[in-house]
Amino acid sequence: MRNALRTALGNNALQIDFESFCKKLCGERQLLRAYFCNTLPSQEKEPDAYRESIGYMNRLEYIPYVETSRSWLMYPPDGGPPVQKGVDMRVALHMVKLAYNNAYDIAILVTGDADLVEAVRTVKELGKQVEYICYPNVMRARALVRASDVTVEINEEWLKDCVVQEKGA
Repeated sequence: MRNALRTALGNNALQIDFESFCKKLCGERQLLRAYFCNTLPSQEKEPDAYRESIGYMNRLEYIPYVETSRSWLMYPPDGGPPVQKGVDMRVALHMVKLAYNNAYDIAILVTGDADLVEAVRTVKELGKQVEYICYPNVMRARALVRASDVTVEINEEWLKDCVVQEKGA
């Protein structure tokens, strides 16, 4: 999510203030918990990207009601681009498990990954609502738009209260 939004904003020096982002998504509703699932680059292969990513994830752990979940990028032996693995599975697991335990009424899902459609359908079958948050042309899966109860398209104007300039930028 973070990198996709930074790309959409056309500035990799920008950083999303996750706490402000979550508060804005919830509006007047109470935030029970936010889950930030992401993969980390290899410290050996991409030391600068690793430092930035691990620093961001570590800062998130100090925000109340935020849980982080991380795994590692997989680097193909043929030298192809790294592949993110396991993030959608962890997001789906959190959504379904918590819906089954009646821990929430409305899930707010921020992703561009259509692999989460079945998790969205399962959560809805358990009597929960799903709001899908997307950024046009960057993070927008048509299958999630169709599967979710509500779709909210955010844009640069919506994000302006949630963006901070990174140090050193």
